Amino acid sequence: MDSDGSNDSGKRNPIFNICSPKNNFNMPSIIVPPFISQRNNINKKYPIETINNMEFELNNFSFNIMQMMDITNRMIHIIDNSSDNIITINFGYKNYTNIFIDCKLGDKISDVINKIKIEEDGFNINDKILIFNGAQLNLNGRVKDEGLMNGSFVLIIEKEKWIK
Repeated sequence: MDSDGSNDSGKRNPIFNICSPKNNFNMPSIIVPPFISQRNNINKKYPIETINNMEFELNNFSFNIMQMMDITNRMIHIIDNSSDNIITINFGYKNYTNIFIDCKLGDKISDVINKIKIEEDGFNINDKILIFNGAQLNLNGRVKDEGLMNGSFVLIIEKEKWIK
């Protein structure tokens, strides 16, 4: 499970990064198994011990896969929350052109904004809009989800100027 309580079912598993088309990963050619007549398998009876053994092995295999996915997701969570994921974002507002704020990739944008110290009477972040790469940032979104990286520049503007 992710830190936000959702289960991504291993979507962030590194194996998917390796197999992505952008890494030029080519799947091997499909090898077609030899044709086996259905007629030969219809009347074949397997002993109950063999069926039970196959079911046990399938359940064991499924359990091992789920454990590997869980471990991988926990490792990703640890990496995301490590101190190495600290980035610096540059904010600009009126005459305050270089406001550097350190934050983690998992921090909410609103928490990062609360770290900004601007000495202006009546400065309220709720009356402002944050612009990054020409788009408005979601204050409830996470830094990583909004696409912010180390050195990103975020412009703070008045809501009235944006709406007009």
